[in-house]
Amino acid sequence: MKKPGVLIILLLLLVSAIQTVLADDAPEALRYDDDAIYLPWVGKPAQVKFTAVDGREVDLEKLRGKVVLLDFWATWCGPCRAEIPEVRAMYEKWHASGFEIIGISFDKDKDALLSLTKKERMVWPQSFESTKNQFGEKFGIHHYPSMWFVDKQGVVRYISAGEKMEEKLRKLLMEKMLPPKMVDLAKLDSALSELKLKDVAWSAAPKATIQTSLNDYPLASGQNTVLKTGEGDLWVHCISITTNTVSLSMRGRTTIFKLSLP
Repeated sequence: MKKPGVLIILLLLLVSAIQTVLADDAPEALRYDDDAIYLPWVGKPAQVKFTAVDGREVDLEKLRGKVVLLDFWATWCGPCRAEIPEVRAMYEKWHASGFEIIGISFDKDKDALLSLTKKERMVWPQSFESTKNQFGEKFGIHHYPSMWFVDKQGVVRYISAGEKMEEKLRKLLMEKMLPPKMVDLAKLDSALSELKLKDVAWSAAPKATIQTSLNDYPLASGQNTVLKTGEGDLWVHCISITTNTVSLSMRGRTTIFKLSLP
């Protein structure tokens, strides 16, 4: 027969486990009420790729295994500037542990952006576009600052990173990097039915954009990539691109798969 003390300890452990589950299921603590508009992005993969204002090449896909803060901000935004000391402190404290920041600037004045980032020692890369902001449109950014945490899998986990920032960051850094969840061959046809050729663009070389139920994926001829679908991850190789068709090969399929524009 177990001693009363042992039963009490077991009971306390059970209560602690229940509290942890409930805490994980609880709604995210929001810095601003308007942050709730971004909730549909939680659990979805994010794609961010650009040449930074200082010339660095940035690709969120290549930061798998790290926790990334997407910081949507502008130098003319007072609340954004007020957040800088905490954001910088988190970067300096946790960068060596696998924390990265990608700044998405909504500035129109390049010199103002360069001046402030230098003054505030914001050493992470910044996106700058003098006309429309592609990432603002893609992610539906409605107010500034907006800060999202992307986990080690490249998935948006928190859409109000400014609230309890270190608590959220520590939790994501403690998580293990999981292997890709590849599509089960029995569900391959279902995964393929999600794929749509969104558009084909021609400049120096043709590029196609493939759409799944989760995201859009740009592809160049000869490129390999992983498409995230509702059935899992799908590895593909882009064989060729024409004015209205893209040809793909993929693991689990012996024949070429073609997508055409509507």
